[in-house]
Amino acid sequence: MKKISERKAFILVYVAFLISALSVWLIPLAYDKTDHLSTIGYLTGAMFWIGMIAGIAGYFLFFGKEYGKPNIKRIFKNIPAITADIIFVMSLGGTIYCAIHFNTNQVIAELLMFLLITSVYSHFLLNGKVFQHIYGKEIEIQRTQEKGVR
Repeated sequence: MKKISERKAFILVYVAFLISALSVWLIPLAYDKTDHLSTIGYLTGAMFWIGMIAGIAGYFLFFGKEYGKPNIKRIFKNIPAITADIIFVMSLGGTIYCAIHFNTNQVIAELLMFLLITSVYSHFLLNGKVFQHIYGKEIEIQRTQEKGVR
């Protein structure tokens, strides 16, 4: 796969995962006045699962042969990954807090859930070999420029 098409494929996979994460914002609309699951509720579930399946299938379709399966043990491999991993830990703590304290603001709970899901997807994509291969040289150049080495 060429560099340009690898970047586009990576962005498509990321967008598919992002669609899955965005479904969290539709959860308050999932039930009607009689507490039955509404059409939006079904669409929310479909959006979550279709986004996740499309992201996983896209990853293996575009990158499976060349890179194999993702390595889940890699953390803090670059600046975007460090950011995603820190957001993951913070949003996990916030989501647990919201689950324990039921009187939490719904918008804050949804925001934390959105950040948690997005950061989990980002963790796997940004710490991975694919991201490092596609954007690795650019990240190294940035890191060198920040240190003042030319």
